[in-house]
Amino acid sequence: MIQKGIKRKIFDFFEIWLHLILFCWQLKRKIQNQITNRKETPMCLMEDVTTMFYLVEEIHVQHGNFVEILQAKVDTW
Repeated sequence: MIQKGIKRKIFDFFEIWLHLILFCWQLKRKIQNQITNRKETPMCLMEDVTTMFYLVEEIHVQHGNFVEILQAKVDTW
């Protein structure tokens, strides 16, 4: 019973992490849109945004796949 609770908490952590990565991805897109639509000099360059959020899309996809596989395992425990 305790082990099942611990496993659930670990899974919950990975789900929260997935939502945080999604938030970063959305933030990256929002900043990129602001830079693209701005008529004056932006606070940072598009290259800076790309560097700050390096591979966030790929990380989100990979972590999402991991969470799906983990969910299936947790459901069978």
